[in-house]
Amino acid sequence: MSQPLQILYDEHRSIAAVLDALAHLLREAARGKAVDPKVFRQILYYLDVVPERYHHPKEDEFLFAPLRRRTHEADDLVARLEHQHRMGLESMAHLEQSMARWDAGGDAERAAFLAAATTFVDRYRQHMQLEEDELMPLAQRALTAEDWAAAEAQFALHHDPLKGAEESAELFRRILYLAPPPIGLGDPLPD
Repeated sequence: MSQPLQILYDEHRSIAAVLDALAHLLREAARGKAVDPKVFRQILYYLDVVPERYHHPKEDEFLFAPLRRRTHEADDLVARLEHQHRMGLESMAHLEQSMARWDAGGDAERAAFLAAATTFVDRYRQHMQLEEDELMPLAQRALTAEDWAAAEAQFALHHDPLKGAEESAELFRRILYLAPPPIGLGDPLPD
């Protein structure tokens, strides 16, 4: 497997872990357990930064575009995934607005946020599954060594914001501290 493809798989695993944490917290909140809205905000921030600003642009540029050049076999699939990326931006904005309404309106807005977030998690998991089951195997077959080398050179300029950068490490730390067990520590943030 090419290094760029392995990086994309690894990023999927990181995103999936955050989605799993979000899904767990949503289930807890739906059962009536108090969940600090701060942890939801931190998770939403992660989901806005990592997939939308780092991960999806790499897929768009280094999988979707080269696949279109190499084969028409991927045209419908790529169009569908591109549409999902665009809709993901809208869904993320809707989710953040729903969170803001919950913050401002209290329990009257809680159920709407929980429903919107649950739908978001389900759709995001389906999106990643489609990429892994159909797109990535097709990319392995259709893309050339030159395509992968170009992607690898550009991937060296990108980074997962949760690996190595101080700001990213701090974001992960905040999620870890704010999330209740078994997802996190459930403690106030230490100074």
